Amino acid sequence: MYVKISQQFFILICTLLVCGSSEVGAMTSPAPMDYYQAGVNHLNAYQGTDYEINQASHYFIELVDHFPDFPLGYLGLSQISIIQAYRFDKYHQMEQIRHEAMPLAVKALELGPLLPEIHLHYDLIQDLFAKHRHNQEIAQKYLELLPDESETFFILGEYLLAQDDYVKSQEFLEAALEMKPETDLQAKILKRLAHISLKHADNPQQAVDYYQQVVNLTPHDCAGIEGLGQAYIRTGEYTLAMEVLKKAYQIAPRQMIEYFIMVTKGHISEQSGQIKKAIIYFEKALDMSNHEASQLSYLLGNLYFKLKDYAKAFQKFKKVIELRPFEYSDIYYLAGRSAYSMGDNLSAQDYFKKHLQINNSGMESEWIRTHIPDLSHK
Repeated sequence: MYVKISQQFFILICTLLVCGSSEVGAMTSPAPMDYYQAGVNHLNAYQGTDYEINQASHYFIELVDHFPDFPLGYLGLSQISIIQAYRFDKYHQMEQIRHEAMPLAVKALELGPLLPEIHLHYDLIQDLFAKHRHNQEIAQKYLELLPDESETFFILGEYLLAQDDYVKSQEFLEAALEMKPETDLQAKILKRLAHISLKHADNPQQAVDYYQQVVNLTPHDCAGIEGLGQAYIRTGEYTLAMEVLKKAYQIAPRQMIEYFIMVTKGHISEQSGQIKKAIIYFEKALDMSNHEASQLSYLLGNLYFKLKDYAKAFQKFKKVIELRPFEYSDIYYLAGRSAYSMGDNLSAQDYFKKHLQINNSGMESEWIRTHIPDLSHK
């Protein structure tokens, strides 16, 4: 139970905390509400890509770092976690909410027990958990009353998907599909199977097959068309990706689709040998989506290296190491080669040593031993 306070009192609290403009960059000494309002502005502008989310995260993290006892920083981070946990139609990834959004909401509530918007957010999380428990009860009832219905297996599969149990979820969804459900339910099942194939099973070709079936069943399903475009990008079929993504954009012009179109243009330019043009598209995609995206930074690092722009290549590879130090097996080698080509031999040796610690064989390791005498014995 919490004490309700008037909106006017809450405004008074905020007013006491604000010291001028909400533009943090323009402030000499930003107040807590400056950081919070800047983050909220980006959340309000969110249209599907990571850019606004990451900008909001930046301000909320800065707020927590500078003012660790100010509750609204934790509230903002919790809100972001819920947005990132959202999947499909009315479905949330509950494990992410349980382990990320909920602890942040509790922290906000402990620090700001009188702030109504924190309670509204906390109630939202409680509602999500209540709905999740309700879905579990429904799944159990369906299993008892309608054990041979495709919808029963779909509900069970979706519940397991929310629990991050992708293997069992796939089994139930595939069983539901074999029961020849009606068109709408069949499309829902296929989209979830495609999602698992693309995001968790690392099987983009299977995802293409599932999404193609969705498009065949529901030709104007924008989510299915967009998913097919993403799957084509993963399989390297960029011309097909461009075709379906443009179709998705015509149906529902969204920034997320525009982002994938930009990525596809980058890949097509790279394939045709237009490296500088590819860089322009990938850099635009990076600006649109996520200033810290590891995959695009890795791609750009390699392209800059091909152009012998070693300084920019080095910066991109360093960013990848900062974000995902073990995602790419050759990332320390590439960072080392970039530093070496710039004449920064000390930095290069540090990266080369790290590469040899992780991977002591292969062409990259042989190059290091051949060209760096101090490391020839390692």
